[in-house]
Formats: sequence, structure tokens, C-alpha cells
Amino acid sequence: FVVFVDETGANTNQLKDGRVGGEQFILPREESGQCAPIGATTDLHFTVLPFMSGTGEAIMCALIFKSELDISKIPVSWKTGIDITASNVYDMKQVMKGGPTCTYRGKTIPCFYGASPNASITADLLVSMLKFLDMLNVFDRSICHPFLLLDGHHSRMSLQFLRYINDDSHRWFCCFGVPYATHLWQPNDAEGLNGKFKLELTRAKRKYLLARG
Repeated sequence: FVVFVDETGANTNQLKDGRVGGEQFILPREESGQCAPIGATTDLHFTVLPFMSGTGEAIMCALIFKSELDISKIPVSWKTGIDITASNVYDMKQVMKGGPTCTYRGKTIPCFYGASPNASITADLLVSMLKFLDMLNVFDRSICHPFLLLDGHHSRMSLQFLRYINDDSHRWFCCFGVPYATHLWQPNDAEGLNGKFKLELTRAKRKYLLARG
């Protein structure tokens, strides 16, 4: 019932992905500077928010797309994705799998999708994420109310958020961690976890690029 959440910005652009595991690239002698394999150069920003329990288990993955449109109005393919590496292109469950699904305390929790102009967290989105978890009855409040540890982002200060977490029908105990020390109290912000995520995202983008031929 102790929950951590932290946002990580990401981009489809591969120019700044760098090298994975100290790998080396063969280049013409006259070339200089940071180099990487050919890849996507278009900026498509998105944010990933993993909700994690104090036991280290994944509770929910939330994705925020960069869009001026409400999430209900953006293309469905943004949510489902299109896996061009699927072995059977006629099996829609393989081709359009969607974001990560988590299993926690016997509950299957689908990926949460949202959108904002800068792909950043907002008060509306944060409340919607908690509502999503409450709708699925992830936490049995006959045992206790869930405890959520957050950083001091301004979305946590909104009246809308405060009203939601203080409603007796779905109360959340929320606490702000000490600023400038998130690497100590925020597990998802630890260098090992954040770094691993970036490396795996780089590998996934390369795999997708190679599959396109």
C-alpha cells in the first residue's frame, strides 16, 4: 500500500541515444564528434510514469503523449502501437499490443494513457491516474488507505488533486519527498533504474528501425 511514482521524459528521436554498453562504431577517419547508427531524427516526445509498490512490484504504467487534443480524440494506434516485428501480421493481438500491462495483488492493470501539450504531467492527468486505480479497486481500503510518495511538482498543489485525495470515499495519504534528493527516496529515479530504462528504450528503437528494413 506504499506507492512510488516518478515521471521520465522520452523521445522517439535517436540522435542523442548514444552508445549502449560502450559499443564502438566504425566511421570514416575524418569524421569526429559523437556518432551513432542512422535512425529517426523526428522529435516525438512522451512521458512514462511507472507506479511501483514498496515491495518493488510494478503497479501500473502510465504514458503521456504530446498532443493538444484530448486522449479520447487522438488516433487509437497511438495507444495500441503497431509492432512491425510481429511474426503474424494478421493477429491483431500481436500487432497492436498496447502499452505494458501490470499484475498486482491479483488485479490486471492495463496501461494508462493521457495527453498534454508538452507531454508533461498535469493535475487533471494525475487525478485521472488515481481514479483509474480506484476504479479497478487495486487497494482494499478496508485494510488501509494507500500511501503515495510524490515530488513537489506544481500539479500536486492543485485544488482538484487535493479534493480528490481527501475525499473519504477514495482517500489517499500523500507526502512530498525532500527536494533535490530524489535519488535517495524515489526508487524510480535511481541512476540504475533510470539508466536501464534509457538503455532498453534505445535498444527497442534500434530493433524497430532494423525491422523496417
